[in-house]
Parts: sequence; structure tokens; C-alpha cells
Amino acid sequence: TSISKVKYQFKIVKAGTKSVVASKKYSAKTSFNWKTKKKGKYYIYLQVKDTKGNTKTVKKTVKVK
Repeated sequence: TSISKVKYQFKIVKAGTKSVVASKKYSAKTSFNWKTKKKGKYYIYLQVKDTKGNTKTVKKTVKVK
């Protein structure tokens, strides 16, 4: 799969909830900007999809102080 054919989707979820606080639909862009002043722990999910529809999801935890 060519890297240019890959699409990226971002989602940020507040820990302890199912609340999505920010998201970005699939696109070719490899970055996503998000700002918050609310303290707490958040999960950032990155899902990568190729042209065949295969996906891989990575989860990262961040703490906002």
C-alpha cells in the first residue's frame, strides 16, 4: 500500500467516559490539532485505513494538568 493512499482518523475521548471531545473524519492529513483547558486524562485514538479497508488503531493516553 502506498503511503499516499492511507487515510487517517483521529478521536479524543475523556477518560472514564464515552464522551468524544474532539474528532476528525478520515482524510489524508497526518496531524490533528486539539486544545483544552479542562484538566484530566484523555485517550487519543488514531485509526489508519488503507485502500482495501484494512484498519489499524493506536491509542495514546495524555494527562492535562
